[in-house]
Amino acid sequence: WPVLLACLMPLPFWHHLPTMAGYVLTVALTCVVTAVTALFCSTIFQKSSTSLISTYLVIVVMFMGPVAVKFFAETFYKGTVQADVVEKLGMISPFSATFSLPLDIASDDPRAVAPAVPPPADLSIFFGFVCWVLIYCTALVLAMMRLFQVRWRVAD
Repeated sequence: WPVLLACLMPLPFWHHLPTMAGYVLTVALTCVVTAVTALFCSTIFQKSSTSLISTYLVIVVMFMGPVAVKFFAETFYKGTVQADVVEKLGMISPFSATFSLPLDIASDDPRAVAPAVPPPADLSIFFGFVCWVLIYCTALVLAMMRLFQVRWRVAD
């Protein structure tokens, strides 16, 4: 109940509750993606160490790769078509999905001298992340089910 109280007390932050719900959804979906990826790697590899290393490799590339590529593209290819494509590629990363949600805390601060310009929100990245997670997890679960069916038929 302290979380509920923390949401109800500060009235100026009530308009940020949809963004906070988006953060919670992003964390929950990231947990699901990590678990399904680990299960899939554990299914296709015979050794635990190999599946563990491959799981971490897939997760790091999938979560951090789009952020690093976006930084590179903004630094060297700003304003080009390639930079726009790389920005949309960020929908497979929970970090990009989190940073694409609208949150403007500086405008709520009465002590602020000059209002800071918030970064632009791009909800298409967030909803793309949600769709990506659904497609990715469904594909991996279906592949695991198929692999188990083949494995059990061979064992019979």
